[in-house]
Amino acid sequence: MPTLRVSQFTGQPGARRYRMARPLALALLALVVVGNAPAQQDSPRKAPTLEELFGDPVIARATGVEIRQNELDKAFMAYISNLAARGQQFDESRRTRSEALLLDRMIVTHILTNRATGIDQRIAASNADKFFARSLTDAGSEENLSRQLKLTGLTIEQFNHRIYEQTLAEAVVERELESTLVVTDEEIKEFYDSGVDLRVRLMQEELNRLTHDPAVPESERLEFTAQIAKVKEDNKARFVSPETVKVAHILLAILDPETRQPIPKNQRDAQHLKADDLLKQARAGADFMEMVRTHSQDRNLAETGGIYTVTRQDRFAPEFLAASFSLAPDQISDVVTTMFGYHVIKCLEHRPAAPRPLAELSDSLRDFLTQQKLQRAMPDFFRTLKEEAKVEILEKKYRDAMPKDPPAVSPGLVQP
Repeated sequence: MPTLRVSQFTGQPGARRYRMARPLALALLALVVVGNAPAQQDSPRKAPTLEELFGDPVIARATGVEIRQNELDKAFMAYISNLAARGQQFDESRRTRSEALLLDRMIVTHILTNRATGIDQRIAASNADKFFARSLTDAGSEENLSRQLKLTGLTIEQFNHRIYEQTLAEAVVERELESTLVVTDEEIKEFYDSGVDLRVRLMQEELNRLTHDPAVPESERLEFTAQIAKVKEDNKARFVSPETVKVAHILLAILDPETRQPIPKNQRDAQHLKADDLLKQARAGADFMEMVRTHSQDRNLAETGGIYTVTRQDRFAPEFLAASFSLAPDQISDVVTTMFGYHVIKCLEHRPAAPRPLAELSDSLRDFLTQQKLQRAMPDFFRTLKEEAKVEILEKKYRDAMPKDPPAVSPGLVQP
């Protein structure tokens, strides 16, 4: 059964989710399989090296495409570097198969970018610029971004080039394949009402096969039925706004702002005494927001004003979340201790979980179902592209290791 991509539902009417919207997304971009970054236009032409002449064989070719061993080696090293940057080790016994999958995606990416139109190029350039801008914002500075990229063996120039190649391949897929896929209003309503999407339909087809197979025990059919029910319930849970609480808080920090290490005990004790005093003032009727502005040492105070709207799943200190969700509107907590310091929290608003209306989710659900259909259609689409381009894998070890149906992942990405 093909792997289907899962996304969050934005619930923004008319908003189209941009597929590369993850912050920085180094885990993905390190796998983008494209050619080397273009050389500077004014660089003098160098004479070919012996390696280029004799030691860098062509390992795959197609109409308008030629991939050499050195290109695959560099892409594979980027993949290995990315794993290392995330503290993961690569299983060397899977190397040839992983390289074969990577080579397959390189071929597809080259074929796609060769089919790009001027409109595709303009769309790709715009999306790449937006993605780079977000990456720069997330990193904090170009220096930080450069340092993070260095861990994956990329320069800023290569990073930009790879983003562009990825968005260009995706623009071609969107124009040639995604634009042909139709999601009906009936499919959207069925998804919203019952949680039935393409994944559920595929699972139901498999259950039907198991039901008619006398060799399959009843226990296995029952287990698979339970799995289908869970997927449907998980889908429907996505259509519910989670319980949220909006709070303002005063933080008296116990971490040094420069080193992020704990301050001395006597200073921590002084902060605790101050927090106790602020709590007394707050409960006596002092202007809480003025106290936040005057006393809070939250590093994000300038951006947030000391106000946060959180769900139970958000990445906040568990003590902070527990205290926040225990409060009724206008109630003030006791002093709450976390690894960051001492908090005095006031609940501003507490909203229970509630279903979101179909009208609010319709565009997001259509996009989600379209993406499922896209993932389902991509293997045949890629297979047709490769047949039309007359792809040849010249290196025997990659030809032998190439799976019959490589994973259906986004063009330019690989999951060895």
